[in-house]
Amino acid sequence: MLLLHLLGDFIVTVTRSNDIPQKAKVRAKRKEINFTSPLLIYSFSSFDDVISFCKFAKLNLMKLKIVFDKNISIYEYKNIYYIVFKNVLSNLEKVKKFCSCAAEFGTYVENADLFECKLVEYGNKVMEKNVISTINKKF
Repeated sequence: MLLLHLLGDFIVTVTRSNDIPQKAKVRAKRKEINFTSPLLIYSFSSFDDVISFCKFAKLNLMKLKIVFDKNISIYEYKNIYYIVFKNVLSNLEKVKKFCSCAAEFGTYVENADLFECKLVEYGNKVMEKNVISTINKKF
């Protein structure tokens, strides 16, 4: 029987078989953010965290000339807010800085391509396009 469980940044795989001795080795691998993916998703526990991120992004990311605003959508799914960043292929250093800033307010979501499909099907789209500037104007 195979049990797969996601614990933050670690994936733990537990296998039980009669062929394996009782003392089996356990290995843990740290997952890294794929900076070359055209899609990034961050989860935020509240809309206030989304607002805080957008205010921070306006002040700090725009100075870096990182312009993702037209490619950003916000979804709500099970009382958690998700910011979806599409077409983020850009200068690698700028993307790393952007991810570093987003991680201060939210949590990186693994398997963004699959999770985006779930958000589109089951989530509620709160806002799309010009998210950072719209939130900064209204809040």
